Amino acid sequence: MTACRDAAEKYARAFGVPPEQMFITGQPKDDNFVVCGKNAMVEEIRARHPGATIYVYLPTHRNFGQGDVCKELTYEAFARLNTLLREKQIVMIFKPHTHEFAHYRGKTHSLSNIVFATDPEAYGDVYAFLPMCDGLITDYSGVMLGYLTGGKPIVYFPLDEYLRNDAGFCFRYEEVTAGPICKTWEEVVRAIDAIRAEDTYKQRREELRKRFSPYNDGRNCQRVYQEIQSILHPSN
Repeated sequence: MTACRDAAEKYARAFGVPPEQMFITGQPKDDNFVVCGKNAMVEEIRARHPGATIYVYLPTHRNFGQGDVCKELTYEAFARLNTLLREKQIVMIFKPHTHEFAHYRGKTHSLSNIVFATDPEAYGDVYAFLPMCDGLITDYSGVMLGYLTGGKPIVYFPLDEYLRNDAGFCFRYEEVTAGPICKTWEEVVRAIDAIRAEDTYKQRREELRKRFSPYNDGRNCQRVYQEIQSILHPSN
């Protein structure tokens, strides 16, 4: 079961599966962007920061958490970022990759406008709160494609270290992005502020949404179930 034609072709090549055995149903988790309710954590942030814009930062991992954290993701860098976010009335929920949790333990409550989502009990399922926020900051994480389902803004913050040390990409980066590509935290904050004033990326997001998340009707789970039933009971 795959999200789109591009994914079906990629997985068919990667796993040696005949293309006709790949079913395009949409990803069940992406139904959350269409059929979503409320989240207590997000509501609590809005109560503490009335009128603020809430973005979720979801970077991918760096070398499976081995070695030192890169300079843009140190606690000291976040402390400087916090000042910029506070000035612009932006709150950032930072959900590091599981491999990165150890870098941030014990530093979860001291910054006013950054929420360190490292408690697996409270923040284990990012799809429980991501749809209720106002936008996404990411680098190369696959969430950047699924997030298109909800139509909300995306700000891209790629770090060159990933290209040097990790696995690489399936697509050219510019081919699959639909928002500002930033090189510093200062640029990220300016980009969010500019989108808040005028979102000029809506059409581009919709173009990519049709390609990578063609189903945005909240029925991906139903399609997966129906395909499984047709495999198990082909005569019905």
